[in-house]
Amino acid sequence: MTELREMRPDESKQVLQVMRHCFPVLMRLFLSVKGTVFLLCEDDEIIAGTVLQVIDHRQGRRTGIVSWIFTTPQARGKGAAGMLLDRALKFFQDQGCSEVTAIIEGYNTPSSNRFAERGFTMLSAADQVRCFGVLLPKILLSTLHYFDIGHFLWYRGNFTETKGYFSIPGIVQWLFTVLWISGIMSLLYGFPWVSASAAVLLILLVRQLAVITAWKMLCRENAVYRCWGTGTFLSGMIALVFRGLVPAVGGLYPAEQSWSMKKYVRVLGISSAAGSLAVMAAAVALRTAVPLSPFSAAAGALLFTLIVFDNLLPFFPFNCFFSGRILAYSRKLYGVTAVLSAVLLYLLYFF
Repeated sequence: MTELREMRPDESKQVLQVMRHCFPVLMRLFLSVKGTVFLLCEDDEIIAGTVLQVIDHRQGRRTGIVSWIFTTPQARGKGAAGMLLDRALKFFQDQGCSEVTAIIEGYNTPSSNRFAERGFTMLSAADQVRCFGVLLPKILLSTLHYFDIGHFLWYRGNFTETKGYFSIPGIVQWLFTVLWISGIMSLLYGFPWVSASAAVLLILLVRQLAVITAWKMLCRENAVYRCWGTGTFLSGMIALVFRGLVPAVGGLYPAEQSWSMKKYVRVLGISSAAGSLAVMAAAVALRTAVPLSPFSAAAGALLFTLIVFDNLLPFFPFNCFFSGRILAYSRKLYGVTAVLSAVLLYLLYFF
């Protein structure tokens, strides 16, 4: 018998144990059952659940947050996530919430599509500011959206119903990313800003053109560039505190908000491999043909970092980079790009 019920006080440890089996290793560090928890049980065994929070603001504004939805293999094919999300929305309605939010990785379409079907919209960073104003830091802290890379905030509520939303053109978002990374590298490594900007602009342009060209050759559907929002902010914080560079370069996504990863896995995998090879080719060209200068030093630092993040880290929270898309499409292709990048790093930077 299947039962959807609220978690009992003595079940928190058991629920956390089940959650740990549903998420990647690094994500387990942030798991919590703080808030209200609904469980889907089958013959008294927990097979899925959701963790919900309600945040109270001034003037009576209440925001519901879907912190976690988790499903075990036993729940597959039973519509568990949909049932839990419907129960969550009913709970938030009963609590008087005028809006509901959730944070979803950009390529996690099984999750994002369920939210889209229920009237949620992906908010850009600019719309998040318009929607929440000075309350935004409180929302980000409550959703853990201050540490992720490649995740987006989904929203359902009064803001999109009354004010609508707007999207900043992809080229504007991309140029902002270029300027942001240039500024970080200039401050972090002491490169002249003009040299850092020229290096970042050229490398990211080569990288992006390779991805777009492969996409256009393989797919007729439109794609858009999306900045990684708080991932961009996180890169600045890491540079400031830990003196390290995390290149939050953003990504290319199908233009529609609701789409099938199964449909696009091939084009995403191959276009990501094209971008990866373009970056590696640029690294070889830099070392062999460009004389030593502030420009080449800045370019070399960015290329080294990109090769590592794009090719060698296919796991959370870095799976939004190229390697996550390549691995999802083909293990062999991922193996080739990973080995090639490791050899290239050794020959160009350590040999």
